[in-house]
Amino acid sequence: GNGAYQLNLLIDMILASTLPDGSISYLYYADRVNQLPLGVLGIAISTAMLPILSNQMKRNESIKAKETISKAIKFGLIFSIPSFVGLCILSDEIVTFLFFRGAFEYSDVKLTGLALMALSFGLPAFIMIKILVVPFFANEDTKTPVRISVISMFLNLALNLLLIKKFLHVGLAIATSISAWFNVLMLIYFLLTKIKIQFDKTILNVFIKVVFSSISMGLLIKYLM
Repeated sequence: GNGAYQLNLLIDMILASTLPDGSISYLYYADRVNQLPLGVLGIAISTAMLPILSNQMKRNESIKAKETISKAIKFGLIFSIPSFVGLCILSDEIVTFLFFRGAFEYSDVKLTGLALMALSFGLPAFIMIKILVVPFFANEDTKTPVRISVISMFLNLALNLLLIKKFLHVGLAIATSISAWFNVLMLIYFLLTKIKIQFDKTILNVFIKVVFSSISMGLLIKYLM
């Protein structure tokens, strides 16, 4: 239920083996960079959130549970959207700093950078999935996230086959990001309809502020560069 991203990436790697030499490496290196904010932020928030939310739901403290979920989502937005903008704008610079040496040439930097840009579009979704599955687990519902993950995997595979011919390894990364956003929308839908979770209205205010701030940051970075 929590591993759709890793399974989708495995499918991507298998399909990348049919592409020109280096395609698997481009996806792998891009994923390594993308995993940093996902591991530090998304997994950390969900791990800390699960025992707190489980206790609140067992005690039927619905108001506190709502606050816990809303706070976690806000933290996810505050960290993930600026990370996405930063990775998207500075993809080539980050890849150059980390990998541009030896047999890793400038053409490899550009191709890895494109894959990183495509994966970074899904970064907020990857982090949100880690947060949004927690209320299901706390409510002792492990089946729904698994079913959503399976559907997302099939969507990812279909998009892979559709995009791989034109966009090669970048198409695989795009498919993974799109399927992650689909996963998020499905989790939100079932949280509202099945678990009956009510989200705090201030989440929208935080989202608007973070998007505005991140765009401002992105424009300033582009100007300085």
